[in-house]
Amino acid sequence: MKRIPTVAAIAFFLLLFFVSTGMTQEDFAEGETGTGDSEGEFDEGAGGDDFSNFGDIDEIIAEDEGEGLSSFDTGSDKEQKLNIGGRFRFDTRYYANKDSFKDSPVSVYPWVTLDFLYQNKNSDLFLALDFTKNILFNDLDNIIDEAYARLYYKRFDLEIGYMKVVWGPGDETHVIDLLTPMDYTDFVNQDYLDRKEAEAIFKINWKFTGGSLLELVYEPVFTPDTFPLEGPWVPYNLEQLIDTLPNGADDIIYPITNSLEYGQFAARWSKAPGRLDLGMLYYYGYFREPSINYQRLMLENKAYISWDRVHFLGGDLGTVLWGFNTWLEAGYYFTEDWAGDDPLVHNHRLVLLFGFDRDLGISSLNFEFQLRGNYIMHSDKIGPGDTEYNSKGKYTDDILILALRDSYHRDKIRPVVSVAYTIEKGDYIIWPEIEFSLRDDMVMSVMYLEYGGDAETYFGQFDDKDFLEIRFEYKF
Repeated sequence: MKRIPTVAAIAFFLLLFFVSTGMTQEDFAEGETGTGDSEGEFDEGAGGDDFSNFGDIDEIIAEDEGEGLSSFDTGSDKEQKLNIGGRFRFDTRYYANKDSFKDSPVSVYPWVTLDFLYQNKNSDLFLALDFTKNILFNDLDNIIDEAYARLYYKRFDLEIGYMKVVWGPGDETHVIDLLTPMDYTDFVNQDYLDRKEAEAIFKINWKFTGGSLLELVYEPVFTPDTFPLEGPWVPYNLEQLIDTLPNGADDIIYPITNSLEYGQFAARWSKAPGRLDLGMLYYYGYFREPSINYQRLMLENKAYISWDRVHFLGGDLGTVLWGFNTWLEAGYYFTEDWAGDDPLVHNHRLVLLFGFDRDLGISSLNFEFQLRGNYIMHSDKIGPGDTEYNSKGKYTDDILILALRDSYHRDKIRPVVSVAYTIEKGDYIIWPEIEFSLRDDMVMSVMYLEYGGDAETYFGQFDDKDFLEIRFEYKF
């Protein structure tokens, strides 16, 4: 196994050194207060997760909307302002029991979030609290959804805290968004931002003349994606693994990732020349798809989990071509398995996302197309016992994602039909949904999700989990 040198990490520190030594007193002058968003609208976010091989959990379809914020002066200084917002949500979900309709399970999900944004002359403080039933009773540590400060200087901003950062122009799915983990306890049935988890981050946003931006990121710890160990949304291969272990999930051994060894570094440059939005990024961290040591599993009846160190180079582009809003994300993972023959380490991997949307000129119809690709290199070297082994020998995934949207009655009725289909494996999800604006800011949504495909495929593993959901949501 050829080990990757840590030249990139050293280069990151050198870059930070040269940038910092170029600072003058003027650079640290007071800046102008911004909106306080972490990325865009409190941020949207994905790596190359794949739990069909003990790991392709991608964030595929969802729609996020930001909450409103009401403002209050905190005193005589008018530059100080406290904004309070949030939402109330109540979901009722009916799972389809095709053998006995009256025995179909019903789940209810109350959800309350509160957002606080304090704006001072040269700084912001943002706090988001998440009060879901699961968090209050089972996962109280995650009641803080985000908490970070942003300091404004003349040429750069400094962000410190627990935040969600999203990189890439894709619509609710990404291949270059690597910084923060995802929560798959409800698979991909929630909006993208609701599945996104915050991470401890130190971030500098350096503004250059000409409109370019350089983001420098340090993450002191690595937090893996969250997968359920029980309930309806346990991934098929994880469920099979648990069933083979003598003590079930207790025999899954995880490394401690809150140590210096698991620090991560990233840098992203972006600019918008003319009609183009361009971005390039580098990430030195960990591949989010876990590895299993099958040799130790056979000898000890315990599943030892690990995450591979990676270097990742990527880029993105957004523009308008002949009336089509077009975007592209692309990246390449460099692991320590250059030859592709190490069964304990993932092979190199190419990831792509191409998409566009356009209004059709009929009613308010809008059509969206996205194609997400995941291509494992040196797949001919992968055999039984390899952490990436697939019994069907398929090591490429192309997921086609389509959406058709419309609106009626002055945008008070908004239907959408979304479909995602894996070209190589034939699994799919069909997701029709309709939203109704009721009184004030209350919205009612009715949706139905149908999964299909073989048990070992990404969507097909939940073939028997189709459900109807009625959601009420009030934003304030």
